[in-house]
Amino acid sequence: MNNETNCDYLSQLVAHSQDILYRINLDNMRFVYVSKSVEQICGYTVEEVFDTGILFPQSISTKLSGFSRREEIFAQIQQGIVPDSSFTIIDQITHKNGSLVWYCERGNIVTDSKGKAVAVLGSVRDITNEKKLEISLRESNQRYEDLYNNAKVALFKTRVSDSIFIEGNTLFKRFIGLKSDESVEGVSALSLYCDADDREKLLERLLTIGHISSFEFKFTRKDGCDIWAKMNARLCDKDTTIEGAVFDITAHKILTDRERVVLGFVIDGFSNKEIAYKLKRSIRTIEDQRRSLMRKLGVDNLVDLIKRTKEMWV
Repeated sequence: MNNETNCDYLSQLVAHSQDILYRINLDNMRFVYVSKSVEQICGYTVEEVFDTGILFPQSISTKLSGFSRREEIFAQIQQGIVPDSSFTIIDQITHKNGSLVWYCERGNIVTDSKGKAVAVLGSVRDITNEKKLEISLRESNQRYEDLYNNAKVALFKTRVSDSIFIEGNTLFKRFIGLKSDESVEGVSALSLYCDADDREKLLERLLTIGHISSFEFKFTRKDGCDIWAKMNARLCDKDTTIEGAVFDITAHKILTDRERVVLGFVIDGFSNKEIAYKLKRSIRTIEDQRRSLMRKLGVDNLVDLIKRTKEMWV
């Protein structure tokens, strides 16, 4: 293949490229070459770019700061203080028709025999669709994170190999006795189980059938309070992690039917006298049942009782 044929192929590639291809001399910052695709991406003709000497007349970053990242890099190149022989710029411009365009520009610095930068060969690609997808995915992930953290169910994820928690939502943190600003990452699920055999039973059933429902166990929260829980869980990520939800069933496990009824009335704001009247019991009996349920739940005042009950979603 001779040089003439090579030049023909190269000319065809440049002519049909969807990217802007250019060469700019650094001594006068004038374009030597700009491909026709500049009109598709920016809305300006090759002639307009040559006349103005500006590839992107309406850079968004220029509008915001008065000085675009592109201008900054080219100024550094002219001063000889750019450490690399190439650069990449991602920015946003206003198309001639007023629409916003995201672009990615990649440039290579051409030097003379003395190593002085004399020109830049570059290409510019329209990445608007990619950016819109990236923004959409980021917003979608943020919505998922908000839903996850604000869910009314305690959700978690642990590794199978070492039982370490990978993540947990806000309600789960409260469930195991952590503050909302504390992280569950690094906390061992094994350290919470009152009976380590319960964890082994859980893993055995999960590894056998891949999921589990209404698995009951007792564990100790980080604040030292013992509670009963029910778990629904499944294996994920090729059986390397466990995702699940837990529910506090302490009231149902340790309170009598009558104590749960009394607890409901207390939470609703009824006095001992009113509860006694509704249940046709003596005030002394209601007082005894109230003291008993508070002792079982590990609280000694109404404020803590209400807080504890909220944690159990009773």
